[in-house]
Amino acid sequence: MPITIFTLWLSYLFITILSYDYRSNLEWIRIGDIWSRYLMAFPGAFLSGYAILLQKNEFKKFGFTRFLWSLQIAAISFIIYSLSAGLIVPSGSVGLSTLINSDMFFQMTGIPIEIIRGISGLVLSISIVIILQVFDKEYILRIQEIEIAKARLEERNNLAQDLHDDIIQSLYATNLEIEDIKLSVDKINDKKSQEVSEKLSFLLKNRSKIIDQIREYIGELKMANRVEVSLRKRLENLINEFDLKNKMYVKCEFDLKDELVSLTTQYHLTLILKEAVSNVIRHAKAQNFLVRISSNDTDLILEISDDGVGFNERPDKNYYKKGLAQGLNNIKKRVEILNGFIEIKTKVNEGTKIIIKIPINGGQYD
Repeated sequence: MPITIFTLWLSYLFITILSYDYRSNLEWIRIGDIWSRYLMAFPGAFLSGYAILLQKNEFKKFGFTRFLWSLQIAAISFIIYSLSAGLIVPSGSVGLSTLINSDMFFQMTGIPIEIIRGISGLVLSISIVIILQVFDKEYILRIQEIEIAKARLEERNNLAQDLHDDIIQSLYATNLEIEDIKLSVDKINDKKSQEVSEKLSFLLKNRSKIIDQIREYIGELKMANRVEVSLRKRLENLINEFDLKNKMYVKCEFDLKDELVSLTTQYHLTLILKEAVSNVIRHAKAQNFLVRISSNDTDLILEISDDGVGFNERPDKNYYKKGLAQGLNNIKKRVEILNGFIEIKTKVNEGTKIIIKIPINGGQYD
């Protein structure tokens, strides 16, 4: 609609240009001034005011509500300036200048149009200066987010180091003690000692499994914290880690610039993907698995789908016993941390599709 109106406006002005006879040099200067106001000052200032008004929702989204009045005043000032400088032009014989001009305005109001232009320009300048504080605040918020993300990464690195240096070593020491006890029990040849030996063997296997799980978690932490590893590479590592391509047909579609994704987002997306891959292997019984990662102007979009057994959206007790609920809850919590949106589409025997949208600019979905 705005383009149509502007096209009609422009067509009318060009028709009047072609039909005018330019004989006086002074008249040509006046006509040039009028046309520059019609073609540049009026549409430029008016559209700028309209564009500023469109930012209201963005200001509300990021919590800058106290700057809304400055935004509105700036928009109104732009519109007033567009009318006073772009539509009320010097008296002339082209366009609307014969009907709407500065002389006519002065005769009707007794106020020179230049005063209106000056006041609107002054108010506009003050409003813009106030609005610029928003960008300062946004810059500070971004810096704070980076510092928080850095602190979290350091905490994860410290946690990984502590797990390796303290807990795993303690588990190793406990394993050695259990092995010594088992060796002592094995020397006793009676039925009860055999039962104890079997229980100790089971305990040793469980402890070894726990150690492997902790090592795996440490590896996840270290991998997720590496800046040089792209999201595409993280996905490839996950597929290789689970040997997924030998279990089902896997298709990955990647249309995303890694520089758009913060390290924190990459960390959580990696763990979301790992949870999803793990669920597909353990529960879905799928033949085909699709991961699509893309982006638009505002969002990073992650789509995960399979053609497996699916599940009932109204879960029963078996659903919780199998651990399906916990896996999906973990995914939902990580999406919530990223201020994202998640949609899960599934039916029994019709597969599952998960769609996740993460705001690139850090905004939040309603």
